[in-house]
Amino acid sequence: MFGYSREEFLELEIPQVVPPENLELVFSKMALEEIAPYEVELLRKDGSRFWAELQAKSHLSYGENIRVAAMRDITDRKIGEDSRRESEAKYRALFEATNTGYLILDDRGRVLDANPEYVRLTGHATFEEIAGRSVVEWTAPHDQERNAAEVAKCMKVGFVDDLEIDYVARTAPSPPSTSTREWSRATRGPGSCRCAGTPRSGSR
Repeated sequence: MFGYSREEFLELEIPQVVPPENLELVFSKMALEEIAPYEVELLRKDGSRFWAELQAKSHLSYGENIRVAAMRDITDRKIGEDSRRESEAKYRALFEATNTGYLILDDRGRVLDANPEYVRLTGHATFEEIAGRSVVEWTAPHDQERNAAEVAKCMKVGFVDDLEIDYVARTAPSPPSTSTREWSRATRGPGSCRCAGTPRSGSR
């Protein structure tokens, strides 16, 4: 894990395997009788760094107080977490800034997430107004049954292409109006259906 032989490793001091910025954390943990697992970046013999999960406990052995520690390399997991956070940040930036309406539905057609453009398309002012509600609530009466069926299809098959649904926009002080949202594609995610769409030219 560290790149040393057993003999070399037994001669090392803590600062030789812990980066300077992490020494305070490691020494504070060592002062405790027993510690729950924690994550810290450590140093290999060649100077490269890796992430480890540590757990340790003080133990009395033949009248001498010793420290027993368990460690595992979690570098691959940390790299995966960083990549996932970066991807999520990029997705969120696109999600919030695009002129296309995006929403994520659960398997019952309830809104899990939506960007500002989708909120605007529904005639509401904030995401909080539609969160957890069924899209059928602002779907035109003649399309409610079909819309529910298409959400179920998305969850089962994994996608829905070229779907047009009429929404009832409730924008005060004007009376409700009906306009068509053309969903270019809806795709299934883990326990959800993700949709993207824009208003079709013209309203009715």
